Amino acid sequence: MNKEIKRLAIFFHRNRVLDMKSLIKSTNRSRRSLFRDLSKLKYLSSYTHAGRYYTLPDIPLFDVNGLWFFQGIGFTQAGTLKAALIDMVNRSISGFTHHELENLFRIRVQNTLLGLIGENQLSREKFEKEYLYVNRDPKLASKQVAVRRDQTSTVADIQKDISDGIIIEILLELIHSSNVFVDSCTIVKRLRVRGVAVSEQQVKQVYKQYGLDPEKKIPPSVS
Repeated sequence: MNKEIKRLAIFFHRNRVLDMKSLIKSTNRSRRSLFRDLSKLKYLSSYTHAGRYYTLPDIPLFDVNGLWFFQGIGFTQAGTLKAALIDMVNRSISGFTHHELENLFRIRVQNTLLGLIGENQLSREKFEKEYLYVNRDPKLASKQVAVRRDQTSTVADIQKDISDGIIIEILLELIHSSNVFVDSCTIVKRLRVRGVAVSEQQVKQVYKQYGLDPEKKIPPSVS
């Protein structure tokens, strides 16, 4: 590794993510020479912000979906948004709706998904009121749709079993927790002490219904 490439790598590890404007200004080098050395470092381009941000492959800590975000800038282990969408949908046991994928990728993906459908890279099936994006292989797609149908039925059954009284008890227990989030198992134990029978699945469903995030404090009031 020559000195210029080594300096560039060190600069990236100090800043983690950079755009070309910052690189040119900080290194006083041309765009052409920077791209030449970036290629040798096997750089990654962001799939957000029109791909204008860069990082090195040993910097990101990718999540289970192969995604990494730095100050709102998204990178994918797959390299490109298209490749990441194909990989994620194909690996899923129940496919994804475009809303689910947008929540994961934190950008609009509808046009990209339609492009992948047109290129026969993915397929989609009408599911309830929206489309479910699935594997292009009809047999694998059928399995994904079947699993999604089972999952939806299970959630519906859980919702039916949750009375308004149970919902109120769960929310009251959260409010009494001094604005600190309490996991579903703890809620179940506390309610059982008070003689209220509730399952962890029901607690989790109420959390989901009211948009309560296990990683954050609960809102001051729930209505």
